[in-house]
Amino acid sequence: MTPSVQMMIRRTTALAVVALAALSFANAQTFTISAKSSAGGTIAPSGKIPVPAGGSQTFTITPNTGFEIVKVLANKVDVGLVTSYTFDDVQTKGSIKATFKVQTFTVTFSATGNVKISPSGTTTLSYGKKSTVTVTPLGGPRAPRCSRWMATRWRSRRRGRATSTSSR
Repeated sequence: MTPSVQMMIRRTTALAVVALAALSFANAQTFTISAKSSAGGTIAPSGKIPVPAGGSQTFTITPNTGFEIVKVLANKVDVGLVTSYTFDDVQTKGSIKATFKVQTFTVTFSATGNVKISPSGTTTLSYGKKSTVTVTPLGGPRAPRCSRWMATRWRSRRRGRATSTSSR
């Protein structure tokens, strides 16, 4: 082979490699994952997130104080009560949605001794809502003066506060 033919082959090969690289770059696909959440929390990142074909994207789901995760849907499939979700090997558009609700707590009001409590029984309270409880002496020789009282067996993941008011 003559030197000029070898040079022509090298140039043609180099141009073909450059053309293939440019074609590959031009055809690189990007898919969009739409991420949104209901009131009461966030998903990050949120909005329309571009992800290159074959790439991955992780989302963090965080409830606000007093809220909890109710449902996380990835491509309309329930993925459980997760705080993080990753789309791996993305080959198509996708979606993720987090739904939150206000936390609720079951509270039982009861009294012992010579007093009446109102309301009594079990009720469900929402985070941040107050409940008024009235403790009334029933009278008689052993009637308490109601100058002091306390809440016992107060169990919750959140701290609560019981206060007393009295009149003598």
